[in-house]
Amino acid sequence: MNSPQRMSNKSVESVLKHMEANKRFLLSSKCPSIHTIDQATPLKIQSFSANNNSLKINNTEYKLGVYRKYSPDTLPPIVQKMNDDGGLPDDLDEYGFEDKSGRNKLTPGDVDLRDPKVVEDDAKSVGNSEQISIPDHEEKLEKFYRLLDQAQGFGPIVRNHDHRAPKLDPKRLEKCITYFLDDTVSFHATTCPEFEMARQISYDKLDNDIKNLEAKLQPFYSRQDGEPPPYESYIQVTVTTGAQSHVERVKYSKKLHEALKYLSARFFGGREHPVIIKEFDISLNGIIRFPPELRLQIQEMIKGSDIQVVQKHMAPLLVTPVNRLTLLVSSDADFQCQILREARILSFREQFGYDVSTETYLNLKNQYVHKSLVQPNNWTDFLFIVKRWLDVKKPVGTCRSFGIVDVMMEDTILEKFRKKFKGTKGGRNLCIYIPTKWGTQIKVSTVEDSYRMAPWVLKFEILPR
Repeated sequence: MNSPQRMSNKSVESVLKHMEANKRFLLSSKCPSIHTIDQATPLKIQSFSANNNSLKINNTEYKLGVYRKYSPDTLPPIVQKMNDDGGLPDDLDEYGFEDKSGRNKLTPGDVDLRDPKVVEDDAKSVGNSEQISIPDHEEKLEKFYRLLDQAQGFGPIVRNHDHRAPKLDPKRLEKCITYFLDDTVSFHATTCPEFEMARQISYDKLDNDIKNLEAKLQPFYSRQDGEPPPYESYIQVTVTTGAQSHVERVKYSKKLHEALKYLSARFFGGREHPVIIKEFDISLNGIIRFPPELRLQIQEMIKGSDIQVVQKHMAPLLVTPVNRLTLLVSSDADFQCQILREARILSFREQFGYDVSTETYLNLKNQYVHKSLVQPNNWTDFLFIVKRWLDVKKPVGTCRSFGIVDVMMEDTILEKFRKKFKGTKGGRNLCIYIPTKWGTQIKVSTVEDSYRMAPWVLKFEILPR
């Protein structure tokens, strides 16, 4: 019987080239023998986004957090909820205090896209986890224990799951619960069915409140006594694809930003070719933990604001201009950024309080520019475009479009152009054609677009005559 033959390097390369990125990462980690071939084969990603503690590649998110493992009977509900949500988003020090310093640590290769105001707020928040009143918390804890003893004083807590149990009076139940949670309230109907149910509810609430409050005080006591926290810590990686998730945990031996950097290096480090990303979403401010010497080829970039920050820290990674850039602009200086000026397709919206100047807009060299949320009374701006294109030769394919917020604009604007320019010809489907002296024509059209924030798009295109 013939033994199966191994695939040639060329065959492996061909398979990897067409494999979905996350499956490729997994295969490379499971088969170290193909790691070198993997790094030499161009990597293509459909979509990418990142946050301080996570990477999302295509439809798969990798989220990191600190998981705290208590013994089952001592697990505080607030910690349980945090564990269920993927773990604490910040590091812990040796006593259990939250350590936010890793948020702002920069290492070689990192792309810093933070808003300076966010950086300042983070710096102020460092150490805030220690700003609690210990005496007030201890006094409250003492009260909770006293109320818990009162609830236990009526005998063992019996859990009644009998569906035939008598119907309870909501108002009486609420009054009974108040009695157990407020030691200033008196109540004497201890034999009513609501009383025992209220005792169960109050006992559970007090027990949870005690565990949560002790969890807040624990770091102070650990530091005071020089003792470690009463739990084990792990770095948890939650991998989510669609509705399915699985969790991996390792001993907490690195800080979160170091662990994310390690994960990023496993995916992107040592690549011989630029990583090709179809859609790169950096609308969230933060630090992207990339490995050093990474090169990117991005087809579409989405940025909420701060294009000048992107220009400074992201542009050095790009080997080619971005094909499409979508962003929020806040000043004329944004339009001077090379990454914006070189994009073939530019789609922008103005930040509240800012209006791009007509001259800045007219001087844009991008082949296609779309401006969102424009009022139809901007007739003068629309007119300037046609006049400029009649005076200055523009290449065929040049296009400008506007998202118009008025659903009644399509006939009125086109009619104004018909009256303004001689030789204008009407076309089918809400459009007109204005001839130029360059042997081209300007097509002005309106298109209904229910997928955008504005219901209509007004479009100007240079077409061959």
